[in-house]
Amino acid sequence: MRLIVVLLIGSVLFAGCFKVHDTDNDENITSKYASKQFTLDIELLNSNGCSNIQNISYDLCDVNGSKITHTRQLSNIQQHNNVDFNITDCYRNVFVHITYNNHEENSTQHFAITPKRFVIQLSKTNPYQYQKTYFTIKALADDDTVTTRYSCQPTDLNITSLNSNNIPQDIAYSFAISQGEGAGYIIFKQAGSQTLHITDANFAKIDTDDNPPREISGVVDVDVQSMIPEDGSISLPRIHPNTNLNFHKVRW
Repeated sequence: MRLIVVLLIGSVLFAGCFKVHDTDNDENITSKYASKQFTLDIELLNSNGCSNIQNISYDLCDVNGSKITHTRQLSNIQQHNNVDFNITDCYRNVFVHITYNNHEENSTQHFAITPKRFVIQLSKTNPYQYQKTYFTIKALADDDTVTTRYSCQPTDLNITSLNSNNIPQDIAYSFAISQGEGAGYIIFKQAGSQTLHITDANFAKIDTDDNPPREISGVVDVDVQSMIPEDGSISLPRIHPNTNLNFHKVRW
């Protein structure tokens, strides 16, 4: 997402000498996956006062300005300067911070580093309808490690269960995810084969200009058993013929 930044250094407005972007897109930085290397282009702009830059320092910061990476040095600056990152956890909003010739500037593009997927584990894959089915959920990085900075409530998520015709089925649930892991229960109110979908489309909302927008999702198939047999019959316990049954009159 582009954030226009003009720096005030002393009493002089300084527009900046660099534009940071993806190597295959000179206007955007798309969302990245945790624990997956990505490359950015720190592009030197043709602006007045920028031609004498030979060396820079750069690092990746979160939205509060805290450094995520150690400061690195880059010498022999060219027009296009590719730099690699591999961030092992997730962040909702990060940017590149650059220092040179006693000046500082931040990339106008901010972006998210997200988990790659959810993994959902049900206690039963063939539960009965209207009964609680307990489950666990994990938010995993590209290397399948847990992203411990990921937390959310169900209100942050889109949770649906679809039958084979992609028709939403009635469900109820209770759970939360903290430090990349969560547990709770779900109640399936309709019987039949279904696919449970849990999706987070909000974590990377800083990158609304991505196409398509980044979503974190997980799915699991489930075959919900009916509480009533398909023929509608209800089985009663068998009574031994020698059992004495005492009936009493009841006065209404």
